Amino acid sequence: LLTPTKWLKGEFIMCIRNCMVCPNLVAVTEVTATATSVTLTIPTQTIVNKQRICLYSPIAIPASTLPVTITNGTDVINLITSCGNLVRADQLRTRKIYNIYVATDSENAIVRSTNLCPTAFTFPVLTGA
Repeated sequence: LLTPTKWLKGEFIMCIRNCMVCPNLVAVTEVTATATSVTLTIPTQTIVNKQRICLYSPIAIPASTLPVTITNGTDVINLITSCGNLVRADQLRTRKIYNIYVATDSENAIVRSTNLCPTAFTFPVLTGA
């Protein structure tokens, strides 16, 4: 039932062929766009530090350059890339699974997936002025 898929940053990832039986799979129930962010709502659950979540969105995600957050009940979790940048809505696609690891002390979730799309967002330049 378990098949090795690939090495990802030194970790050997095992995938279950039918993700619907995976205990880490969490489906987005609502997508909301505001003036400051795109929010993905997931069913309320207890999340512990360093917990792996396989985030799946069957709902269309707007193609904007707004940062993405996840709402878990009253908790708001920022999605960030492995290099620390905020994940932008145009980097996510509908019907793809994104592996994320949650850091509960900072309320951030690091996207460990290598399947993020490029963003049209223009990053600011730090000039020191």
